[in-house]
Amino acid sequence: MLPRCIPLLTLATTLAACQADGPSTDKGDAQTGWRSTSMAMQQAGVSLGFDGSASADANGIDASLLGTAQCPDGGTVTLDAEGHVDPGSVVGSVDIRFEDCAAEGVVIDGTLAYDASVTETSVSASIVGDLSWSGDVEGECDIDLEASVTTKGASASAHVGGSMCGWSYDELF
Repeated sequence: MLPRCIPLLTLATTLAACQADGPSTDKGDAQTGWRSTSMAMQQAGVSLGFDGSASADANGIDASLLGTAQCPDGGTVTLDAEGHVDPGSVVGSVDIRFEDCAAEGVVIDGTLAYDASVTETSVSASIVGDLSWSGDVEGECDIDLEASVTTKGASASAHVGGSMCGWSYDELF
């Protein structure tokens, strides 16, 4: 049986990472920038007013949400989410746009795209995007992360990887 609700942002924010041709941002700044980005998304989600729609038919349920929220210390974050649920899977995507979004002394600009899917035997998620940080942290950051868990009978396998700001996932977390 499939879960009814998948916390896409929670799953996605436990990941991290960026480009393969060398670090674009100091390791500490990359870690701090990502922490501030995660904090901005979490805090904005609490007060976010969404507009959305949903439909259900024999093929499943489709839904979409769109909303803009104030970031903790100024600026905005806009979410555009879509999802589909049917008897065999749950699939969702969230596009996030940061505009002068400030949290914990860091101003965030750029976009992230989260994609996730769940079936009876697998869970997968990816985060791709480009962010720039200013304020307490300075840098440009390409993000390309992925995570998956698959099961076969009583065994399971997991993979987490990718990069952020030129640092591999393993180097940052």
